[in-house]
Amino acid sequence: MQPLDFKARPPGALPVPFFALGLLGLLAVPIAAAIDPAVALSDHPHAPGVLFLHLITLGFLAPTMMGAYYQLVPVILHVPIPCPGLGRWILAGLAAGVVVFLLGWGVRFPEAIAGGGILAGLALYAFIAQVGAALARLRRLTLPAAGFVGALLALAAVGLLGPLLALGFFAHALLVAHVAAALAGWLLLTILGATYQLVPFFAATPPAIGPRFGYGPTALVAAGALLLALGAAPPVGGAAACLGLALWAADMARLARHGRQARREPVARYTVLSIGLLVLTAACAEADLLGAAIPVRVLALTGILAAPALLIMAQLQKILPFLAALEARGVKTEQLFSRQAADRVLPVAALGLVGLAAASALTSPLGVRAAAILAAAAAAAYVAIQWRAFRRFRASAR
Repeated sequence: MQPLDFKARPPGALPVPFFALGLLGLLAVPIAAAIDPAVALSDHPHAPGVLFLHLITLGFLAPTMMGAYYQLVPVILHVPIPCPGLGRWILAGLAAGVVVFLLGWGVRFPEAIAGGGILAGLALYAFIAQVGAALARLRRLTLPAAGFVGALLALAAVGLLGPLLALGFFAHALLVAHVAAALAGWLLLTILGATYQLVPFFAATPPAIGPRFGYGPTALVAAGALLLALGAAPPVGGAAACLGLALWAADMARLARHGRQARREPVARYTVLSIGLLVLTAACAEADLLGAAIPVRVLALTGILAAPALLIMAQLQKILPFLAALEARGVKTEQLFSRQAADRVLPVAALGLVGLAAASALTSPLGVRAAAILAAAAAAAYVAIQWRAFRRFRASAR
């Protein structure tokens, strides 16, 4: 793995607003489920569940992952982000597009759905062009870079297919391609690219200890995503993605096992839990492709919400205070980070998020509401903790 170059990091004003928007989206997701449990209990393609799914993907995952790219590409890959001022316009376009799109779905207003989808798609393409220009300067394709490049290509497909569906060009093949590119492509490849650098960094793994399977997991997941998106032999594509995730999980276990960092740290425990949930979800999705009747909503709540949310919360609970301390002179990370608070919040979040998926599997409205309230309380506490770091960023930017 390449050494991290924090001197190459962009100004905090670029990634941090994306993280803030993503955390607000994370807070909105369980609140929506608590208000109306039906959003987590239906698999119908035109039900409120579609609105809920896009609240997760566009309101929470997209801005958080975009903020991560702005931070990780320069620090990990040592290439600067061009035109950093463009980021604020991308954020504004994404936020406006998501709000209009979700409101359009909520009130069944097709013009708003189409307009919001197009606006969000344009913001995504501007982001792809900006980060893609940075990746084009790479001299060699490292493991994190391979994941990021594949993820951006998948995001380009998502940004094209999403507006087409929003404009009314509905076809089952387009819907399948949109979902496969978004989840198996953009989400999973981003996670693989980031964790191959972040897990050994936080675990303090010696540089001599590297991943055992090299580029294999990334290539398998990318091939699986492509086959799923094209609708060509879906069970084969699902099996390739499953195998890639299993090999990736083995690599992560190896890197963490040889690390010098204390294994009781929340960032390690909940990273392991999220990896396990992702592999479990992929295995269940493959079983569904082979004929097992597994509700799509359960796969979504586990693989799209619970697993990524726990991974992101575990990573950000250290990253944000650390970055804020780098920005604010004379401030130490320990002044912005509460280990005790993180220890208390993350278990509640895990219980609420996993409980939400379990209650959805049991088709229990009461269980969905109870788990959602628990997850919302944990998300609110987490946002409050991290807001100290956000305030430091704002103060240092003035």
